[in-house]
Amino acid sequence: MKDLREAALRGTIWSTIQQVGDRGLRAPLFLIMARLLPPEDFGLLALAVTYVDFLQLVQTHGMGLALVQRERLEVAHLNSAFWGILVAGIVTAIAGFATAGVFANLTGQPEVAPIVRWLSLGFILGGLCTVQAGLLRRELRFKALAVRSLIGQGVAGGVAIAAAVAGYGVWSLVALLLVYQVANAILLWRASDWRPSGGFSWARYRELMRFGIGIMGLNMTTYLRLRADNLLVGVALGAAPLGYYSMARQLVDGLWAFLSGSVSPVLWSTLARLQEAPARLGRALHEAAEMLCLVTWPAFIGLAAVSPEFVTTVLGERWVPISPLLVALAVGSIARMVAVPHLTAITVTGRTGLRVAIELLTAMATLAALALALPYGLLEATWAYSGALALVLPIQLEIGSRVLKLDRSAWLGAFGIPLLASVVMLGAVLGLGWALGGRIPGGLRLAVLIMTGIATYAAVVATASPALAGRLVANLRTAFRAR
Repeated sequence: MKDLREAALRGTIWSTIQQVGDRGLRAPLFLIMARLLPPEDFGLLALAVTYVDFLQLVQTHGMGLALVQRERLEVAHLNSAFWGILVAGIVTAIAGFATAGVFANLTGQPEVAPIVRWLSLGFILGGLCTVQAGLLRRELRFKALAVRSLIGQGVAGGVAIAAAVAGYGVWSLVALLLVYQVANAILLWRASDWRPSGGFSWARYRELMRFGIGIMGLNMTTYLRLRADNLLVGVALGAAPLGYYSMARQLVDGLWAFLSGSVSPVLWSTLARLQEAPARLGRALHEAAEMLCLVTWPAFIGLAAVSPEFVTTVLGERWVPISPLLVALAVGSIARMVAVPHLTAITVTGRTGLRVAIELLTAMATLAALALALPYGLLEATWAYSGALALVLPIQLEIGSRVLKLDRSAWLGAFGIPLLASVVMLGAVLGLGWALGGRIPGGLRLAVLIMTGIATYAAVVATASPALAGRLVANLRTAFRAR
């Protein structure tokens, strides 16, 4: 148990670094690109990525996580997964190229078609490295994944910024995604010792597919919840409003990916090894929920509190309309974060059908709320989307508690201190912002508000629960010792 705990904490440190390189670093890159490109370019990219992401779900069909989840893994499983995913990638790339025009006509944006065709090359690149990435995650080798992300995102970001400065518009955003995928494939092959060495076995492939199909269904329902909103906004309101909405989503999702993405891969790998020990699984879930809320809630609430200063200082005046969108999406992300440990445990323990049903319910609720509110405006639709996430949260927690046989009182107790500290921090930041008014420059004002929020939150946690603060520090020390 101690070795697994240290490996998990060590993995969390490197997974955090990976998120900085993969998604956390992507957000600052998009901030730079936002200074160089108009909202319409981001709207066109968001529409294209919505379609490409859907096709990618069919290509990988959950094989990456199936390799992590399976207890006994043979060489034949790896070879079969590699060749199956690669062939699926080639077929999907051809399908994406052939249907790009149809999708563009359906959305009323003809400029989207060539973007989809170029992005379809990523299906082949993804097919080359899904098995390598799955093996590294299975072995908790998050350091190799982190180094890959830092280098890949850095190279891709440099190319994209240069292209934007040169006047290539939306194609600089396309270059950002494609160059990263090329670098990702090269670096993963260098980091992984495994190479395909045999043929394809239908028997071994079907063994992986039993779990992978459930993951594919789960990913499809998650896609509906997290990507189909772009399609609704783009068709209903056009490229420019979608550009504002997608930028707000990019910022909030970047923060989400940095925070939850740092923990989720390690949480998955750790819980997969505890799925046959219910008591230990329950304790691990409680600690994960407590630590996750302790770290993530102040980040989202803080973003909402300083959103006006953040937008004007970092993005510029033409992006001011996204400030209230950030507030609405940050509130919805708090609800999403609470359910992460429950939903991860449900999937890891093999109940993929139940997880698919939960995600489908969430997707239907959020998309219905968004569609009904779009005629009233973009902001109203965004609040409707986040409100639907909050409404389905109690259902998600109740189902998880029943299936996993968790103590509800202990589970709810994990949220007390993070909630108290977050509320006090919000009051301190808003009060100081009101007192300062416009007497100091925007950048300095933003820095003062952020530092005030951090200091207030830390002080409340340390005062209200020294034991909880001590466990957080102890976990960090253990992780760095293990590193």
